[in-house]
Amino acid sequence: LWSAMDDIVNHKRRYSRKEIVTKIKTVGFKIKFVSSFAFTIFPFMLFLRLINKGTNNDVDNQNNLNIIKNNLKLPYLINKFFEFLMKIDEFLIRHYISLPFGGSLFIIAQK
Repeated sequence: LWSAMDDIVNHKRRYSRKEIVTKIKTVGFKIKFVSSFAFTIFPFMLFLRLINKGTNNDVDNQNNLNIIKNNLKLPYLINKFFEFLMKIDEFLIRHYISLPFGGSLFIIAQK
């Protein structure tokens, strides 16, 4: 999901899982493992992006960064809840269970 944070950190593109796996294989790497990450908190990420969708994207990057920082300030118990959810992701990935979607994607590949 593209967001103001992508603009702030000067991302140029995002790849789908299929797209990046194909590119990596094309240059001679063998995919050992691929998984999304932030799977368990993805519904919350999506909700936040949807409620912020109507905000003005033409404002300067510093203002966008301040908005994002304010959105990231969570009460202690909510932060602990999200930390617990992320531990579920971590547990599944450590057991080589590939998560189907999430906020990030990572790949282990070998030349």
